Amino acid sequence: MATPRQWTEELRLQGNLLNDAITWTVGNFYLDELSHYGGRIDLGSFEFFENDRIPAKDKAGFFNLDWKFNSKLEINAGVRHSDQEKTFEYGRLGV
Repeated sequence: MATPRQWTEELRLQGNLLNDAITWTVGNFYLDELSHYGGRIDLGSFEFFENDRIPAKDKAGFFNLDWKFNSKLEINAGVRHSDQEKTFEYGRLGV
């Protein structure tokens, strides 16, 4: 049986410069997640109880810039940095 729990948040700030020719966005993203797999596993002659935990965290910051030079030319550029941490904790008990 899988039991997931997940929580995310994102914060963004956006603004305009030079009479709306430039639009910028800066933001932050956060994820906190925990999954659990548990139950009896029967593979014929191989049986066990599964009790696995998978905690994960992800943090990111980003910046985006949209520059409209005229009605036919527009440049969009951005950067993002992410830091992810995820582990898998095996839990096996014999039957």
